[in-house]
Amino acid sequence: MVDTSQQIAAVTRALRTEDVEGEPAHVQTLVQRYPAAIDDVWDAATSAAHIAAGADPETAARAADATYGFYTGQ
Repeated sequence: MVDTSQQIAAVTRALRTEDVEGEPAHVQTLVQRYPAAIDDVWDAATSAAHIAAGADPETAARAADATYGFYTGQ
């Protein structure tokens, strides 16, 4: 079971507006560090099997069509 308060506190959040092709775009950044290699974290976040294991079917279906990106700091 996940400690919800601890999980919320573990994520750094930021909101900003930036110009994209002359139009304002709202950008939300969520940052959390994981004790795993980036390839393992990417697989856990984008693999349908991993997503389905941690979410209800409706959430997993939406997430499977989403676009993900990770800034690795490199």
